Amino acid sequence: MLLGVLGLVGVALGNSVAADLLIAQEEQLNGREATYEASARANPAAGGTVIDPSITAMLDGVLAGAGARVRAAAVTTDIPGRLRSMTESEQGLAGNAVTVTWTSGAIEAMRRIPVLDGRRAAPTCLPGEMTLNEPAARVTGVRAGDQALLSFDSGEQPRYVLIAGIVADGASQPIVYGSWEQLECMILSRPAPEDSVIRFVMSPRDATTVEQLLIESLADRGLSLDGGVRRVDTVDGVRSQIEVLSTIFAVCAALLLVVSALGIASVGIAAVTERSRELLVRRAFGARRVDIFAQVIIGAVLVGAIIGVIGFAIAIGLTYGLLPSLLPVASSIAAPEFPWGAGILGLAAGIGTGLIGGAVPAVRATRLPIAEALRR
Repeated sequence: MLLGVLGLVGVALGNSVAADLLIAQEEQLNGREATYEASARANPAAGGTVIDPSITAMLDGVLAGAGARVRAAAVTTDIPGRLRSMTESEQGLAGNAVTVTWTSGAIEAMRRIPVLDGRRAAPTCLPGEMTLNEPAARVTGVRAGDQALLSFDSGEQPRYVLIAGIVADGASQPIVYGSWEQLECMILSRPAPEDSVIRFVMSPRDATTVEQLLIESLADRGLSLDGGVRRVDTVDGVRSQIEVLSTIFAVCAALLLVVSALGIASVGIAAVTERSRELLVRRAFGARRVDIFAQVIIGAVLVGAIIGVIGFAIAIGLTYGLLPSLLPVASSIAAPEFPWGAGILGLAAGIGTGLIGGAVPAVRATRLPIAEALRR
């Protein structure tokens, strides 16, 4: 029975941890739940002339019209470059090839990217602050708080930057993250609109409305939408997989409780057989059938309640004591909260199992023939 009670709580905890683990991986790579992506291109109807090249200004216009429909939005663009540590710069080495991802707004609002060391870079022009992902930190040997020399394949003047922190983004290639403000400060030539990606985090039911606002805002700037607004995260698919696993674990926990009920019934029947003389003597001295039934059933329920409380306490200890210590430092997975609903359900299941398992021996005890006591 203890395994059954722990199983019910374990299903809820496992569902929470597994959901956060799998969803965290998806949100690291592809964006938070309900992330949509779009890109712009020159509008042939406008003769290919871009009226306003500032795609961030266009995004501000969309957000003003969308209001609360959009939870987060950003423009990103990738530029190839090279990052050199101060030692490599002094030795005249070429450094390591990296992808520099520039983002307007807070990147953590778009993707689940925890800081492993240091802090997030401030979106300021000077001094330039940037963050590295783990592969970039590994290949360059640069740590949080170090200075580095960032150069671009486009031939822009190399810039010294402060590495504010190291982040976990789930990517395998070295990436340097910087703000859009730093992009406009460091690089004289702005990226073309078609080289940028617009991202939104919003409810699926608002996607059509936001797409129309985006089309109108792009048209005002001599641009058009390239391919429509498309969803890029896969969190819904992960949730479906988690639901299937949760159902399987819940069935296993229920089977454990059924086996526990059968075990209690078997032990109860054996106990009634051993205590048959005691029970018969009570009947002979005037105890009613209901008194005998209550004596046996209350004992079984107390056993179930005690085991349920023990399982409840063990589950709380594991939730707040063991699980947080198993999560890596600065993990994108949040420490799970104790599932109080499942805990109470487990406690009730323990009592219910004791009640069901004790019913058969209790009924059997009430049917013991009193004449048997007189013969003994």
